[in-house]
Amino acid sequence: MHVKLRYVERRVNRSGTERWYWHRRGHKLTRLPDRPIERIAMADRLNAAADQLTPAELQRGTIGWVIQRYRNSDEYRDLSPGTVKYYNRFLREIEALGPDLPFASFTRRAVVDFIESYPKAHQRRQSAAVLKNLFKLARYHGVVAMDETAGLRLKTNRPRDRIWTDEEIASWVKAASAEDPHMTTAFLLLQFTAQRPADVLRMAWPQYSRRRFGCDNRRPAHCSISPFTHCCEHISKRSADPVPALPSSLTGDDQ
Repeated sequence: MHVKLRYVERRVNRSGTERWYWHRRGHKLTRLPDRPIERIAMADRLNAAADQLTPAELQRGTIGWVIQRYRNSDEYRDLSPGTVKYYNRFLREIEALGPDLPFASFTRRAVVDFIESYPKAHQRRQSAAVLKNLFKLARYHGVVAMDETAGLRLKTNRPRDRIWTDEEIASWVKAASAEDPHMTTAFLLLQFTAQRPADVLRMAWPQYSRRRFGCDNRRPAHCSISPFTHCCEHISKRSADPVPALPSSLTGDDQ
């Protein structure tokens, strides 16, 4: 039977096994037993004790205080939902190091050790980005004098130094036309709007009008828009209809 427990988090190990934590703001992160009965009992005891206490005020300058101030900032509220999701993960793991520890205890060595504790390059870049924002806020409030995240050596993806030629594009479109027609539509939408897949999915038909993508002297790059408009003319549409869904292979939803 599934039981919803307050402030209980499930985390998955690399092996696929689970571990459980009691994570309540203002209280120490606590590992819970693996056995369900023992886990429920311990979570109930921890919640009962916490309910009787007045939440402790985080001391200025601590790791928990800096994280709390960042969560309440406009910069955090302006993050996209996808960014918030991975930011919250690293914020929790930074706070788990010790919310009552001084933020200044994040020396250069501590920063490097924390970032390099993640095995994948993209995790290291993400954790460094979160720490950099925390250091920015901490410096603003006079908690630290230096940004210990400056000049980190992080592996990045190789730049895309090759662009398809017109002949290669035409060859791809010709091959795709024999398959699902949505593939050609999706390719042309991405090519001629120069938008990310997620942004294209949010666009509506009025944003694909001939007037918007018309060719004029100020925008010579759009003079080759005819393949795109030709494709759109063969798609039944109404002004309020959304753009046809892109294939999962282009949106990344199949990964």
